[in-house]
Amino acid sequence: MRTFKLPLFISILAVLAAFFVYLLLTGKDYETYIAEHAHTHVPPHGGTLLVLGDHLGHLELLLDSQTGSLTAYALDGHAEHPVRLTAKSIAITIQTQPEAEWQPLTLQARANPLTGEEVGNTSEFNLVSPALIGVAAFALRLEPLNFRGVDVPGFETRFPEGNELAKTSSDTMLKKGDSTSGH
Repeated sequence: MRTFKLPLFISILAVLAAFFVYLLLTGKDYETYIAEHAHTHVPPHGGTLLVLGDHLGHLELLLDSQTGSLTAYALDGHAEHPVRLTAKSIAITIQTQPEAEWQPLTLQARANPLTGEEVGNTSEFNLVSPALIGVAAFALRLEPLNFRGVDVPGFETRFPEGNELAKTSSDTMLKKGDSTSGH
């Protein structure tokens, strides 16, 4: 009995052909397929996730647009567990309309007696701003911050989209020292 071995390139071609037949039969395009199979996390508080670094950790942002309250929760790389930060604040800048001025805001560290967290050793940060009342979406610039001893560069993204699904070309890395210039 003689066995026939397919060359490697024919095997690869067959796998690619099967993938494209799958896309054709399901009516999905490549972007839809990638989005459905992307590495994502579920925000534990129902907010918006911002990936820090190469999944070093996350910030989950939760907005109450009726009161203008924005809360940030520092989470691990899988967005499952809180991460206590030594920071006393987290700086952001928002733009609520395309041609509006960028507005600097500061989330202050929040103590929590139930968890034993204190300012300078907490995973929760909060601010209340009239600029956020009645707002559902805005451009967001997270300023550089130290997360678990690692300096994370600042970046821009959109809220409530965040940057969890992928770091796309619309997520612009800020140059060091360029945190106050508008785009």
